[in-house]
Formats: sequence, structure tokens, C-alpha cells
Amino acid sequence: MTSQDCGCVPPTPELSAEAISWIIPYDDKSNLIYESSNRSIDTFLVERTSEKEFCGGDECGANCNLETINLTSLNDSLDWSISASFNNRIEINPMADTVSEIYATWRTGDNNPFTSSEAIITSFDSQFQWDGRILSVIKIDCIDSVNCSSYKMKDMIISKEEGLIQYIDENDEVWNKKLN
Repeated sequence: MTSQDCGCVPPTPELSAEAISWIIPYDDKSNLIYESSNRSIDTFLVERTSEKEFCGGDECGANCNLETINLTSLNDSLDWSISASFNNRIEINPMADTVSEIYATWRTGDNNPFTSSEAIITSFDSQFQWDGRILSVIKIDCIDSVNCSSYKMKDMIISKEEGLIQYIDENDEVWNKKLN
């Protein structure tokens, strides 16, 4: 039986332009540099992967595009990723160890993101001011100091235009992206 026999419409396998726009800030970059509030410097290596993953139901699915950016710290044991998947979904740390990493998902076009934990608040802000510019950002904040005490990155701000622009580490140190 085919999907046409069932009368179903398989999901669109291509990523939406909005989902792709959250991956573009990492194009043509091999590393990103962050500076902490105590003036320490950390460099993250940037790696992009493109894959296909099955999406939809058993009788009505498609091989959908998946774009992932992995950031790996050279100085610390931090790894971070952002993925565009299922046509319009942005996932932060989709393969997270939920004990030590924040996980969040946001469907583009929906200003009501959801996360994997009650201890985390995720919000979208289309008027975030940073370095004299207005950016569209996803803010992920851990609001429960007990449940978040083991997270390597407690809070983060990810911009559609600039990528990861700020995070707070497990020692409550604020790290900001340095402009190249």
C-alpha cells in the first residue's frame, strides 16, 4: 500500500527557508571564539553534517533532510549542537545527555517553543539587542538551580543571524561570542 492509497500526504522532505536560516550563521566558519566575564578565551570548532532521516508515520513518511552544526570546545569539555529537521524544527542538543545538557526544540513560525524539562524555559525574541543590532534569538534558561547544577551550559542565547552568542557555564561564568 502506498501513501496515495491511504490518502495521506507525506511530510515535505526539504527544510524550510526559516529552519535553514538558523544554520547559515555557521557556514564558512571553522571555529568561533568566546570570551568569559573574567577575560578567559575559549575556541569552539565548527562541524556541519547533512543527513537524511525518516519522518512521518509508517505508511506515510519520507526521507527528510537534517542539517546539524556541532560545536566542540578546545579548552573545556563542552559540546553543543543545533539541528534543522522535520521541515521546520530547530533542535538544540538533540542527542543530549539530559543529565548534563540542556535540550530544547522549537518549531519555526511558532512562538511557543517546548523543551524537555520543567526546569528550563525556552523563549523566542525577535527584537533582541546585541552589539548595536536587533536579532531574532532563542533564549534557553535553566530556572532550577538544583536540577540544573550538573548542566555544562545552564543558559544560552542562539541568534538566527549570528549563531550561539552567549552561554553561562556550570560555574556561572558568562561567555560571549567575540566578533571576528
